[in-house]
Amino acid sequence: MNCFGLVSLEVHKEDLGNVLIYHLIGELDAYTSDSFEKEVSSTINEKARTYVLDLSGLDFISSTGIGLIVGLREQLKEKNLDLKLAEAQESVKRIFEIVGLDEIFVFYNTVEEAIQQMT
Repeated sequence: MNCFGLVSLEVHKEDLGNVLIYHLIGELDAYTSDSFEKEVSSTINEKARTYVLDLSGLDFISSTGIGLIVGLREQLKEKNLDLKLAEAQESVKRIFEIVGLDEIFVFYNTVEEAIQQMT
């Protein structure tokens, strides 16, 4: 929590060569999405072919956060790169279901499973 009482987002990047894993901890919302977007956008032209978002530490996602992930998916898709979502908490998965995005995104039980399913 920052000095304004707002929950923040920690992002830890793990580079496995052709796979980049982003471990998200906290909340992805209007207050935190800009820094996350800049972090991921700065790596899109690197050698990674697959991007995995580890959502196990994500406690909350707002419509802004969902929009960011959808936009990221489209941006990667244009470059023939892949985005995988892994280890999402049920509350986060439920939000994707409510807005109908569970038909677009596959949620993997583990990061390892997401990596094994590389296209």
